[in-house]
Amino acid sequence: MLGRMLFPPAWALYLLASSMVVVQAQEYKKTPPGIPITHYAAQTNIFVGAPSMVILPNGDYIASHDLFGKGVRTDLTLLYLSKDRGDTWSYLSEVKNQRGSKLFVHREYLYLVGTNRNFGKLVIRRSADGGLSWTEPSNVRTGILLDGNYHTSPVPVLVHNGRIYWTLEEQAAQTPRSGFQPFIISASVNANLLHAESWRTSNRAPYQREWGGMAWTEGSLVPSPTGSLVNILRHHHPSGNQACMMFASPDGSLTRFDPQVGYINFPGGGQRFTIRYDPKSQMYWALTNAIPKKYATWPANRVRNTLTLMASRDLRNWEIRSVLLYESDPRVTGFQQADWYFDRGDIVAVIQTAFDDGVGGPAQPHYANFLTFHRFKNFARSKGNLQGLRF
Repeated sequence: MLGRMLFPPAWALYLLASSMVVVQAQEYKKTPPGIPITHYAAQTNIFVGAPSMVILPNGDYIASHDLFGKGVRTDLTLLYLSKDRGDTWSYLSEVKNQRGSKLFVHREYLYLVGTNRNFGKLVIRRSADGGLSWTEPSNVRTGILLDGNYHTSPVPVLVHNGRIYWTLEEQAAQTPRSGFQPFIISASVNANLLHAESWRTSNRAPYQREWGGMAWTEGSLVPSPTGSLVNILRHHHPSGNQACMMFASPDGSLTRFDPQVGYINFPGGGQRFTIRYDPKSQMYWALTNAIPKKYATWPANRVRNTLTLMASRDLRNWEIRSVLLYESDPRVTGFQQADWYFDRGDIVAVIQTAFDDGVGGPAQPHYANFLTFHRFKNFARSKGNLQGLRF
């Protein structure tokens, strides 16, 4: 187990116990926007993935991320704690055999749901002490929910009409992305979430090549304005500005896609995004990697240097309200896969950040070297027009 350490900066010598590799995290010379939670120098060949956060009932924040790259020997998720609403962070715990995971709170417990490895079993863990220790998923009564090849990421957990919903993908073929089949799992809010029998799965939605683009992954489940359940998914489309809308039955057992109406214009829809509904403004909000016009000819999946706040009243028509983060060099900069919440009139987020740190930097945006925390102030007062940066 790692010792308790403060971030930033990450200068200390620390041990990834599960991989039995000692990594020297160097002090960085350049600081990205926001508050760095952790950092990995280029020489480690370790990169930050799957950022997630949650706000505990007592107001504390917990952030998590997994690791990938040639320097990683095993699947591992690391957790960090802030007791001052994101100003400072300390190392909390590590969870072995955990990938692509989302933190969420239900009743008196903290949960972590993801896979046990890249394209592995779907597993869920529970913590009764705020993330210091976790249950071990060893069978279908202790957290193994599905056995197979699954892809997960820290997409929103939705509680709606007495059920808990989450979306993921089954890897039904070896072909990347186009072999992914999204579906929904759900359980009663009163169920034991560690029991596989508590969870209901929907039909899988196989991608049809004649529909154009590529497959759908990493959806945001939200109730529509009429109260029906909608899954807005990342669409691996060449434009990078399209998302896919699927509809689900109220109990989450059936999903359907209509190619005539299922594709929507969605700036940044080619990257993972999170959509949340704000009852005060009665609008849907999303943090996305919209693509500035001057980068329109770049490969869409490589342009992640712009983080935007978008708004919609109907989930179909979206407008960019603010540019939250921007750096001019998309070759090495990425503010991506933001997991975020409303908090006292602000938006708070953790972000997988690729940024020139002055000690080697990232080779490309996906190879993120930072996990960063951000507070975008006065969201409620400004009605989403937070910074006025030009897009």
